[in-house]
Amino acid sequence: MSNKKVALINDTHFGMRNDNPHVLKFFCDFFEEQFFPTLLENDVDYIIHMGDLVDRRKFVNFNTATKLHECFTRNVIKNNMSLDIIVGNHDCAFKNTNRVNAIDILFTNSSYLNNINWFIDPIERVVKDVPVLYIPWICEENYEKSMHLINNCNSDIKYAFGHLELLGFEMYKGAVSETGLNRRMFEKFDHVWSGHFHHRSTIDNITYVGTQYEMMWSDYNDPRGFEIVDLETGERQFFQNERRLFHVIEFNSINPHTFNFNKYKHSFIKIIIDGQNFNEIVLESFIENLTKVDPIDIVVLNENELDLTNTNIDLSKIEDTVHTFNSAIDNMNEINDEKKKRLKNIMYEAYNEAQQVRV
Repeated sequence: MSNKKVALINDTHFGMRNDNPHVLKFFCDFFEEQFFPTLLENDVDYIIHMGDLVDRRKFVNFNTATKLHECFTRNVIKNNMSLDIIVGNHDCAFKNTNRVNAIDILFTNSSYLNNINWFIDPIERVVKDVPVLYIPWICEENYEKSMHLINNCNSDIKYAFGHLELLGFEMYKGAVSETGLNRRMFEKFDHVWSGHFHHRSTIDNITYVGTQYEMMWSDYNDPRGFEIVDLETGERQFFQNERRLFHVIEFNSINPHTFNFNKYKHSFIKIIIDGQNFNEIVLESFIENLTKVDPIDIVVLNENELDLTNTNIDLSKIEDTVHTFNSAIDNMNEINDEKKKRLKNIMYEAYNEAQQVRV
């Protein structure tokens, strides 16, 4: 009898950062060097993807689509695995319906159909002989059906998987969602797993698995990875991804002559300097050597201007756009809390849209 283990992933966002090839390779390396080898080692042949397979809502770049198939879906086929995709908001072209989506375009009429299924509406499904509930992105068109199934699904269903926006969970480290559904709606389930928010967290019986890898500076120093769940026993195991796309270098604490530059190849880098105690010539030489390994981006920040005397400062939030406008909105005394929540949500969506066209 086969085991009842499934692998959970979500928010893979193929095409992130304007389809940057180095970022795309960073994503693909995770799947080829960690994800699929781990599944094979643990005898897992079923994957549930909880939404946002791709990043751009309007189109998929040809090269990105090719690499997605090479490093992800072809490995599903090659290893005789099954893949269920629960459509997320980034997979869909419109906000009021899931019907026009990238998954249909990528997989319809393809040779992958025997192994891959995807879902744009909520549905009761049997996975590894275990009944579960799938809840894709809830939009205007499927809202009533989603609410009905959440409240009235088969009593045998213990587990739900979705791409949910829930009130009170961290979207990313330190930023709590102030909009969304109330988690009390899901108390009937033994456990619920979701994509959508990129920070890994659990409250009560609900887990946001979080993204599998770093994609933005807000991901810096925040654990990334995936879960394997046994649907029979409920046992869960988290596998952390140690790969880093974002690095902070405190220039005054390193030896430029013995520095391992190769570690920072094809990555985003913040160099923190002491504005009063550094050698400008040495810094210029260091940056010149760093550029030789082809980093994606280098930013130099002055420690004195940042006031890093507080040893508890979170370096990921330096120049973090979302935290900046959230703080500004909180200081708007002329508007009430409800309007602040709506404004933060609008700005967060705008920020995510901007990330799609940024290197």
